[in-house]
Amino acid sequence: SSNVTVTGNQLQLSTITSGELDITAAGLLDINGAANIDIDVTGSFDVLATGVFSIDGTGASRVTATTGGLTLSTVTSGTLLVSAAALLDVDAAANIDIDVTGTFDVLATGVFSIDGTGASNVSTTSGALTLSSITSGNVTIVGADAVTITAGDEGAATGNLVSIAGGAGGGANPGGAITLTGGTGGATGVGGALTITGGTG
Repeated sequence: SSNVTVTGNQLQLSTITSGELDITAAGLLDINGAANIDIDVTGSFDVLATGVFSIDGTGASRVTATTGGLTLSTVTSGTLLVSAAALLDVDAAANIDIDVTGTFDVLATGVFSIDGTGASNVSTTSGALTLSSITSGNVTIVGADAVTITAGDEGAATGNLVSIAGGAGGGANPGGAITLTGGTGGATGVGGALTITGGTG
């Protein structure tokens, strides 16, 4: 084995006006720094491993692009896994767009909240849309203004049904009631009317 060593000053290995600087090892290439390791590249920086690669930091770390896009992806196969020991915080200066070829599953072990400051929607282009509580809890729909429930039209068939049904009782218990109540009037106003009108022919 051989070595090139300086005990008290810098050791510089360089090409001056042209030419590559190649460092090749038949076995492991091991670079150790007693302090930091600083790599500055005027052009691109390309790291290609024929096997697994790992980048690990023991302190706060980051991967940043000052301009242009930053892509983290698997190419031909494999899962992309993002995990956090604490909070996972995703912030965007503009929109966040999530496109999924298959299903989109969000599961929270606690409370979840979806809020929008403008006109918003939850829509399916085909199939049913279900809003439900499973084992317990009410489903509450509240509008700051009007609440409208409308079934879709049918151009060449019977119009679609709007169905409101109370839950069935078990054993000797009665079934659930259905209550429709007009709004309470103000100090000098009257209560709101309740009007049920059949469709016109």
